[in-house]
Amino acid sequence: ARHNDGLSFSQLNERINALLSKQGKAWILLPTSELDRFKQASEGCNLAIQDQWLVFSRSHKPAKICIFTLVHSEHHETAPTAHHDLTVYNEQQEYTHEFRQLLSDYYLKL
Repeated sequence: ARHNDGLSFSQLNERINALLSKQGKAWILLPTSELDRFKQASEGCNLAIQDQWLVFSRSHKPAKICIFTLVHSEHHETAPTAHHDLTVYNEQQEYTHEFRQLLSDYYLKL
């Protein structure tokens, strides 16, 4: 769902903080250009980014999408964020193995 149509990043972080269970994770997908704004808005909300994926359409192009998980910082160890890269297409213009594996449950034909 597109939350930025009705909630600011600050409001979204406040709602995540209020509704997320102690051991829960919230998954966020944003354009990479919005990541820094989201991080600034999350300061003081007791939330931490646990994992972060940069999604590249092709390996030689810049990432345009960032996917990350938010957790309650007070209930999780303060480990550094784990960074991952995901490339959608290989050099033959086919889906990469990693992309197929990740989304196989959501697509009938990949």
